[in-house]
Amino acid sequence: LLPSDSVFVDSRWPYRSKKSLKMIENQIRADNINATQSGCACCLGIDHDGRLVACILRHRNGSLGILHVDETYRRRGLGKILLSEATSSMQRRGEIPTAFIVDGNTHSEALFSTLGWSKENPLAKKGTGKRKAKR
Repeated sequence: LLPSDSVFVDSRWPYRSKKSLKMIENQIRADNINATQSGCACCLGIDHDGRLVACILRHRNGSLGILHVDETYRRRGLGKILLSEATSSMQRRGEIPTAFIVDGNTHSEALFSTLGWSKENPLAKKGTGKRKAKR
């Protein structure tokens, strides 16, 4: 992703705020700097006909999030591709991939589970949503 893609990401994020556009732009910038040094990008996007249709970000705290695929492009495996590549990139960087999934987001929960992610503490009460990838 490029910093200019932050408008797309922010416009699709249900938790956007007055400060979120700048936060997303900064996350993408920081990831681009890390990718230049490590060769592994974690803020990724997929475009179709020159238009961004899917994305995933690595937050400043190191977790993956804001995974989004536009409605028209869902059920084509784009989310799986993004999550797989972001997970691999984090592992190549020597990081332990983590993500927070909002309770009730069954589509995300299923996707992460399909790719081998597990709930960090299966006995935890609702509200944690933290997941980790297999090492």
